[in-house]
Parts: sequence; structure tokens; C-alpha cells
Amino acid sequence: MDIIQFKITLLETNPPIWRRVLVDKNTLFEKLHHIIQAVMGWENSHLHEFNIGKSKATLGSVITDKHQGCGYV
Repeated sequence: MDIIQFKITLLETNPPIWRRVLVDKNTLFEKLHHIIQAVMGWENSHLHEFNIGKSKATLGSVITDKHQGCGYV
């Protein structure tokens, strides 16, 4: 199992609010959304979007550089 480590940081917070998450590289972005909701203590009450061009893309198929970042709106 290959793991991708994310550091999720909320913008414009002081002190910074962040979580470090380990996720299997075969995780679908739809599932990642639910993981983010859980680790941040959110209740899935806002719109979200991953704009990657593939409906069933996995993390490993999109994130190929260990230092690559991505946005979540």
C-alpha cells in the first residue's frame, strides 16, 4: 500500500489551523472529501470542488511529485 501524506492548512487563521493526514494513493477524491470533513471536524455543510478533469481519478494518478500541492475549495 502506497501512502500520500497531506498537510491541510486553513487559510487566514492565526494561529494556523492544520491537520496532517495519511491516505492510500488509490483513494478517490470523493472519499478524500469525506476524510477532510472528518479530520477537520466539519459537518459537510458547504459546497466543495476538486477540479482535476477526471471523474474517478485517484490521488496517486494526479499527485506524482512528493512536494506537489493541491487546492480544495
